[in-house]
Amino acid sequence: MKLAVVIPAFNRADTIGPLIEELLNASFVAEVVVVDDASTDGTADTAAAAAGRDPRVTVIRQSENRGAGAARNRGMLSVTAPYTLFLDADDRIVAPTLEAAIGHLDQFGGDFLLFRYSVFTHSPDETFAMGAGDAEIWTKEMGSRMLVGFEGTDGAGFLGLVNFPWNKIHRTTAARRYGLRFSETRVQNDVFAHWQSFMEAERFLAFNQVGVRYRASDGGERLTNRKGRERFDVFTALDEVDRLFEGRPDRDAYYPAYSSFRVGFLGWVHKQIPDDLVPEFQARAAAAFAAFDGDRFAACRRVHPAMANACVHARLAPTLLWPSR
Repeated sequence: MKLAVVIPAFNRADTIGPLIEELLNASFVAEVVVVDDASTDGTADTAAAAAGRDPRVTVIRQSENRGAGAARNRGMLSVTAPYTLFLDADDRIVAPTLEAAIGHLDQFGGDFLLFRYSVFTHSPDETFAMGAGDAEIWTKEMGSRMLVGFEGTDGAGFLGLVNFPWNKIHRTTAARRYGLRFSETRVQNDVFAHWQSFMEAERFLAFNQVGVRYRASDGGERLTNRKGRERFDVFTALDEVDRLFEGRPDRDAYYPAYSSFRVGFLGWVHKQIPDDLVPEFQARAAAAFAAFDGDRFAACRRVHPAMANACVHARLAPTLLWPSR
């Protein structure tokens, strides 16, 4: 048993039980750490009942709701197993893939292993493929190869993936070496951890198999689907990622991908917010690109000239990219 699974949970009494049961049925799972984020339903009780039946389950109860990022950080402190996986409380796993992934990490090393995902809305037995953008990146980086090791900046192409927290198994010692953490914002709390993982890892593996089934929801109960001022948490997340670039000699290898991510991600946020918040969004977006200087323009232009120009527009004329409505 080598894998610890950290699960932030808020009002997920309907899904946390089946997920815990699925994890406990996997022989490679050593720890299930449920961080109840001040739920008001039976989430904590359901997890506690599982803990009473199996000592591999630990339940941590937050006294106040602080968000999934803070809950993941708190859960990580309790992990003792060699490997760590972060799940949402309504995800499901593909056990054979995760078991094989652990074997690959044992055999070939790596600070983390990246795997594919599938999506479901109602039944985890009825899944559909990952998003088209992510699928395109996997095809470009892997082709038909099943397992590839990447060192240094070689795997920077994967940075364009959606910044999900549950598509990686982390080597626990490596995560602690570079201080893996999630932003403690209400939304966008997994952006920093995604970039930190790729930029700080000395080596990672990419495994071309589905390891997690992710539950997508069109409803507003998920913070992911909120469309109000909380969306401005994106600027806190981007500020934190900006600091990862300070003083790095390999900055130019990562910055074009980061610039493309920022423009695209802010474009998505622009579509989510109501019209009355757009002027403030435009001003804050321009401020987020204030450090896009000549050196960064040159680095981006060598790789993606159109994106370099888009970043200039973001800094100087944000309404061209994100118009008023």
